[in-house]
Amino acid sequence: MRKLLTFSLVAALLFAGWRLLSPFAPPLPGYRGLSATAELPSWQEARLTMQRWADDVKNRLMGIDYDQTRTNVVDGLKNGVDRVKEAIDDPEQVKQQLTQRLNKIVDNVEAVNDQLLIQGRDPRELLAKHFGGRHLPRPSDAETSSRTQKTPAGIQVLAGDNGVPDSIVRQAAETVQTLSLPIVQAKLGQAPSNQAVVVLYSTKNAYRKALTGAGVDADLITPIVENTNGICIGTDVWLPLYSLQDKSSLANVLTHELTHVVFNEQGLGTKLPTWVNEGVAWDAGMTAMKKVNPAMARRMASSLNSQLGRAAKEGRILPLAASEEDILRADYNVEWQDYQAVDDLIKKYGEDRLRAFLTGARRSGVAASFQAQYGMSITRFEREFAAAL
Repeated sequence: MRKLLTFSLVAALLFAGWRLLSPFAPPLPGYRGLSATAELPSWQEARLTMQRWADDVKNRLMGIDYDQTRTNVVDGLKNGVDRVKEAIDDPEQVKQQLTQRLNKIVDNVEAVNDQLLIQGRDPRELLAKHFGGRHLPRPSDAETSSRTQKTPAGIQVLAGDNGVPDSIVRQAAETVQTLSLPIVQAKLGQAPSNQAVVVLYSTKNAYRKALTGAGVDADLITPIVENTNGICIGTDVWLPLYSLQDKSSLANVLTHELTHVVFNEQGLGTKLPTWVNEGVAWDAGMTAMKKVNPAMARRMASSLNSQLGRAAKEGRILPLAASEEDILRADYNVEWQDYQAVDDLIKKYGEDRLRAFLTGARRSGVAASFQAQYGMSITRFEREFAAAL
């Protein structure tokens, strides 16, 4: 009995020592060890197993470099004392060092999250799902579908209903060829292909009827009819003429939507953050508007800037990566904020850098390309831009 108690005590001490030393010791490859649920067939096997276990613990003890461990502890304490002295002697330098380290940590975290956040906001995906495909249906009425203008580049412009005058169809086709295509080519390095089709609608009722026929959810139709100047799915563009004020507005929206066509053809339509997608399209559209009617473009910009300024002053500004639900509830033009973000990039770094970013996004992804071109993560830019408003 005495031997059994002695053996049990030694086993307990060995187990406690193994548990304490295991964080410092190397792993034991090929050794299963003991578990609380192990079933041992005999006392002899138990003794053999305990002996092997004791030998393993001995090897662990022999493998620890106590002098090195003690040296590491002393060095760590000295380093801590030195840091405290530095903080007392030169607090500003220590503050800068800590700030640099913190920024590096934040950048690393943002780099991991970029790919998730990059998809956080794209209301066009909802429309695409309801249209049930990559293209919008073409007008089925023989009279309207025959009233088509084809640009020299091969892009079709046609009337979506009988209320669209032939003169407007011709004007839209001419605007596409002479204004929209050169601007989009200059901004993106690529123009829409001859697969692009633009359909014009004259009234809310005609537009509503077309959306209903396309299978759009009834709950979405009214917001689209009342609040949008155009939609783009794949290479198809629908424009409601009743929402446009003059020729400059037509040029703006045509150029804007054809920018989306190029992004879709490049495979970037659903990969870019919405603020980049919409911001670049707004930049192209505003460029077209300024060429046709500079005064109208200035008035529009002034009005939207005032609206954005009020929202910022009242703390209602959404982050660039806001959710779709937040965007739909916003009481200011969120796309103008997107445009301002892209315009900020252009003013600071130039249009060539923006084109390089978009080109690189197709090869290496949005987050990596943004980091390569602008020297910061895309989420860091989003945060700093929002803070500056």
